[in-house]
Amino acid sequence: MFTPIDSTIASFDLDSLRFACVINTQTALPTAQSCTIQATAVKFGSGATVIQELIFNPTLPGPNQFASASFPTFKGVISVNFQLVQSVTGEALGVPLIDNVGYTAYYKC
Repeated sequence: MFTPIDSTIASFDLDSLRFACVINTQTALPTAQSCTIQATAVKFGSGATVIQELIFNPTLPGPNQFASASFPTFKGVISVNFQLVQSVTGEALGVPLIDNVGYTAYYKC
């Protein structure tokens, strides 16, 4: 879950991030794998939810591949949850990776 820890933030816009999925082997370097990650945001005030799916299809087997995503409907949210909803190896071995989160914060008055 992504929630800003600064208590003076009322809400935020999730602008962009980079994401990937790997197989967690616990013994070797992680291997990239195809997956779908579901991002669910909760809107400030109304509590309404907004959902966007992130689909990752690596072009090489190595671990250092990321895709980019933008979130045009994740405006004025208070939290975002990320869940792996589909992967080649299933949820037991599939690991979603989230990096370089860009957001705009709106502070309480």
